[in-house]
Amino acid sequence: MTTYILGAGTSFHAGYPLLGDLLPELKDWVEKTNSPIVPQIQMEWLCNRIAQHFRAGRSGNLEQALTELKRAPRQTVTLADGTLFYPHLLLADLPSAIAAFFNARRAIGDAMTYRRLASNVIEPGDAIITFNYDVAIEKELAAVGKWDVGPGYGFPLFPNRNSPVQVIKLHGSTNWMPLVDGHLGFGTYNVEDLHGDRPMIPDSELQWLGFGGLKDPLLSEGKQLLGGSPRHTLLLPTLAKSFPGRMWSSLWEQAKKILNRSSRVVVIGYSLPEADERARNLILGQCHKDAKVVLRCKSRTPALVGTFNTAGFRELDADAAQDFEKWLDEEASRRSGRD
Repeated sequence: MTTYILGAGTSFHAGYPLLGDLLPELKDWVEKTNSPIVPQIQMEWLCNRIAQHFRAGRSGNLEQALTELKRAPRQTVTLADGTLFYPHLLLADLPSAIAAFFNARRAIGDAMTYRRLASNVIEPGDAIITFNYDVAIEKELAAVGKWDVGPGYGFPLFPNRNSPVQVIKLHGSTNWMPLVDGHLGFGTYNVEDLHGDRPMIPDSELQWLGFGGLKDPLLSEGKQLLGGSPRHTLLLPTLAKSFPGRMWSSLWEQAKKILNRSSRVVVIGYSLPEADERARNLILGQCHKDAKVVLRCKSRTPALVGTFNTAGFRELDADAAQDFEKWLDEEASRRSGRD
């Protein structure tokens, strides 16, 4: 069994930004579309605030800057046009803004690399653990009959269906939404366990994935989409991420079991950053030390070799010169020759 661990270095090839480019590209999209989710002037303030942090030397990455904003006291800020707003509410709206931005990108992006990965490399019985928000890989897997939305995300959306490949998304997904109990906008929810056993997937998102004939059964159980913030189930790139509730616990436990039984682990475009402490512990602690580990993470690859060697892994295949596409060419060719 092979498990593929995918980071932003893979979704970049499908038209999505790398982490370092996420905020400026989101800001440009807000300005061009005049998005109602996050006002342009608030995005400008956020980008300026983070730039000030960088110039002051208080942080060296987006994760640190967002963490400092999240931990700051809840106070009002006066914007350039004289209006007041709460920065913590802006951070609460960012997941929905990112989801809308990614959905706009998917309409014009080219998922050819994912298409080839799904068609020519991934096999039934394999698994994917990803930290990406977009839904490109599962859409391509579904198109070739290797993934089904029923149980394919690791939670029982349609439990009687079968998915040859599991896609476990440990930082959330643009098509996952919270629900509340109740009707007509007057609902209740537990902020400590917002999603219960699982989130809801809207009809439009099921259709995008290729399952237009299905409808999420939660909507027939007296529940509705949660309004306000958060509207999407995405974890912002902050330090010391929190994973409260049954859904997150279940997904991380499934990822643990998947890695335990994997004889081969392929890490592409994911550098095990220090900010993702839980993910680092999961991968380094749950993979068998005699599993073959393939590392294709460009300039971060040499550092990862040291990390995996220190953790006691015995068989590493590392190549800093190979990006996702070059590795895919080689892997597809190898499998074609084997067949």
